[in-house]
Amino acid sequence: SWRALAEHDALPDYPQQMRSVLSHLPSQSTRHAQIQEQLAKTGDKSAISQVGARAALNEGGFAARADYFETQAAQAKIRNPWDFNALLRHAQAFLAQDRPDAARKAVDEALVICPDSASAWAVLARVHIAKGDSEAAADALEHELTLDFTDENERRLLEHLRTLGTSPFFEDYREPLADIVARHPEPMQLKEEAGREVLLYRSFTKVAPDSRAQRYYRIVYRVLNDNGARALDQFGKGCAPGDQEVRFLTADVYHADGQVEHARTGRGGRRGGFGMDLPALTPGDVIDLEWTLDDLRLTFFGQYFAMNESLIPHSNLPLLESEIKVFWSDDLPLYFHEKNTANLSGLTASSTETDSDGIHSRSWRLAQVPPAHTEAYEPPAQETAAII
Repeated sequence: SWRALAEHDALPDYPQQMRSVLSHLPSQSTRHAQIQEQLAKTGDKSAISQVGARAALNEGGFAARADYFETQAAQAKIRNPWDFNALLRHAQAFLAQDRPDAARKAVDEALVICPDSASAWAVLARVHIAKGDSEAAADALEHELTLDFTDENERRLLEHLRTLGTSPFFEDYREPLADIVARHPEPMQLKEEAGREVLLYRSFTKVAPDSRAQRYYRIVYRVLNDNGARALDQFGKGCAPGDQEVRFLTADVYHADGQVEHARTGRGGRRGGFGMDLPALTPGDVIDLEWTLDDLRLTFFGQYFAMNESLIPHSNLPLLESEIKVFWSDDLPLYFHEKNTANLSGLTASSTETDSDGIHSRSWRLAQVPPAHTEAYEPPAQETAAII
């Protein structure tokens, strides 16, 4: 184990093992300092720098250590002014010392050498964060992700910065479940009872000027019999692996006896979706599911958006109400086509509305749709469903 290696007499003869042991030892321990000094004697540049910094700290405090690092950076620049990695290391060291101005200078010099380095733009984003400039940090992260679009951690940091002090576009439409159930206290009256019914289905989409979209979905089921309970044993949604991310916000089961259970929520994107096991269901239970589906990057079509959304999520189930709403701006005009909506009972469509920020919206609502029953050799019900 590394503990045995740390005390082994032959350790100084093996620099690689010394580095491994240092990664495990507490950085403030005496043994860490001893091994680092031994490693510095082998010519390891990092160890030499750390030993010198510790000596400066012991002699003159934090100010002396900062001066030592600055001197090291200046000397490294003299030895090799084109050492991109050294400049980046110095920028990160200055950030760790809470010296964002010095870090900015180092990372700017690194970007002159290699302007297409994603890691340099990542450090620049951290510099802006340290200086409290979230907008500039977001710009740097956006540029970084054009160079390395596979870094999901950086993408999530960008999403976090974008949402600071703001709410998701769908927040004002997240209606309390009690209000939804109150509108539909009784199941739809049918000749043949369905296993479950859809109390509410919502699909809201906001299209960005670059054509990437943020989508919010909500579906509320009511279990009517044991067949419906078995059908909702599991629930999940897919997405395009690496290009989209699905995230479940809510997965709650409201039992008929008043108890509430929460299923596992989370996000998925790299593997193509997210699924969950729902708690055991019985007739009368209400299941509330909310999720988002966001585009992470443009497709090979470039600046292009399309949707093919049905107002009826399950043609074989009773639907009490549904709504589709789309938001967009003049930067990317949208054109709509309605399919199978002529003379459809219960359908209401709004004209285009524009808010004070210039964001356009248009919505379609549908209510009280019984399940579709098809005969043999008849086209599937999805072909006649109302689609936007």
